[in-house]
Amino acid sequence: MSDNDATREPYFVETGQCIPSRLSMSQKEELVAMAEEMLERLGVEDGCIHFEAKYGSRGPMPIEINLRMGGDEVYYFVKTAKVMLGEYIKKISKPERPKKFVSGKYFLPPYSGVLTALSLPGKVKDGELQFFKQVGDAVLAPPLGYEYMGWTYAVADTLGEAEERVDRI
Repeated sequence: MSDNDATREPYFVETGQCIPSRLSMSQKEELVAMAEEMLERLGVEDGCIHFEAKYGSRGPMPIEINLRMGGDEVYYFVKTAKVMLGEYIKKISKPERPKKFVSGKYFLPPYSGVLTALSLPGKVKDGELQFFKQVGDAVLAPPLGYEYMGWTYAVADTLGEAEERVDRI
């Protein structure tokens, strides 16, 4: 379970995320129960599921259910998980404290234009960096478009440390 950072308004542009979630254990349990109920109602018994939901003042609320793995950086966030096809996977007992924390951010243009300069680190320690644009490429920001130039994530022993690493990148 991961948390999305606040969106860039007024266009609801995603800005980043972190894993594991900051929500309380009881809120996470409510979200999982709601997701299981929704999947059962849809007749989904197995597969790779990307389930988006929100926990608000009225409790858990589904946003969308995708019968696929999450896109972009989500793959990198969960690539260490292994799923054996055709086998039932029992609920996993999680340790009280996560072993690692992951934080990610998108490279979002503040306005539309052409990328005129670019300086990227050759290597990223304890994380990943993906950049999709090159000097000379057009990049569209709201309201003209919803492009992002890439994303990065960092791994650390605490969420604060992971967020600091991502900010440095």
